[in-house]
Amino acid sequence: MNKKICIDGRRDIYSGIGRVSYNLIKYLSIFDNHNKYFILTNEDTYKYYLNLDVKILNINIPLFSLKDLFEIPSLVDEFSLFISPQFYTSPLVKIPTIRFIHDLNLISPVHQHFLDFNEITRRFSGDSIRNMEYILTNYQNKGYFDKFGSRQLNEEMDFNKYSLQNYLYITMILALINSRKIITVSNTSLNELKKYFPQYQEKYTIIYNFLENKFYNQNSFAKLDFILNVAKLDPRKNHFILINAYKKLPENLRKSYKLIIIGNHKFSSANQEYLKNFFSCISSNYWKKYIIYKENITDEELINLYREARFVVSSSLVEGFCFPLVEAMANKTLVLCSDIDINREITQESCVFFKSNDINELTDMMLKILKNKIHEHNIIEKAYEVSENYSVNRLIYHYIDIINEVIENK
Repeated sequence: MNKKICIDGRRDIYSGIGRVSYNLIKYLSIFDNHNKYFILTNEDTYKYYLNLDVKILNINIPLFSLKDLFEIPSLVDEFSLFISPQFYTSPLVKIPTIRFIHDLNLISPVHQHFLDFNEITRRFSGDSIRNMEYILTNYQNKGYFDKFGSRQLNEEMDFNKYSLQNYLYITMILALINSRKIITVSNTSLNELKKYFPQYQEKYTIIYNFLENKFYNQNSFAKLDFILNVAKLDPRKNHFILINAYKKLPENLRKSYKLIIIGNHKFSSANQEYLKNFFSCISSNYWKKYIIYKENITDEELINLYREARFVVSSSLVEGFCFPLVEAMANKTLVLCSDIDINREITQESCVFFKSNDINELTDMMLKILKNKIHEHNIIEKAYEVSENYSVNRLIYHYIDIINEVIENK
């Protein structure tokens, strides 16, 4: 076939979407021998792709900028296909496009109390604000909410409260209209899309996120004396319930088992007060002996932590897909996680659950694990088998099939 395909690689790889982008670009270039891949990068991301068999187009055009809106369409016009790892891309792109919708957390009523739109808007530059103003002027005033949006969301949400929320909703609608295919990463997210936007469901396809082979470990490592949590600093990740549950453990157990939190606040939707409270909660002279926070570690460091942790805990309230669960399972480490639909889907119940947002139950479950009252071996072995469903070798050809289908039906 030998078609030229362009992928947007401008998201930082330490963000969730950036990581998906990197994995996709890396393995499409390895497994797809019939198409040629070109990557849009900026000053922050181009270095990650230097060793890949792809053509780098270092354009230095910021996402959500006016240049992004008006120049990207002409830059990608020569390609057979454009792939955007997020739902946002310029609505002026004319060539066939595949977009990812990981979740609906920016527009769904279920997620609104986790978001601080004033804080998110504050992070937009003046150029991004002008991008937003253009979209609102040219699409909101044409009745896109009523003509192409979600009747249920229109009734449930007050999109006039924040301009940014209006902008994100219209951008989502434009993504649904303009994409040949929409890839979502779990049945949980797919069901949410079908619930709110059933009119576009012929475009939807589910392909789970995949792990690189280096994360898989068939051997069991000796476990060390720490509990591990991996999650960016965001209200949806519910760090405070984890910290407070850990603080309720008997002191002798806290002395034996530190809590290590691997996070990142650069890509968080949290406001400054949330971040201040988080760091205040773990940085007193007493608690900093027990709770250790790290960020921006390498994959190799992360893999070692997964392999050596006594168990991995996830306290998230909502997720589109939860990488740390699968990464822990692939490293034969027990997972303790909140009882939400996405966690049951991803783990296929091969882990230990606690009632979401229940501090006492989370403490009780940690105690049971630390006192060896959970029969872990069978859970861990089943979890490893489940994790193999998310290997790159099993999933990458699904992406290639979708790409070829869109190109052939151009």
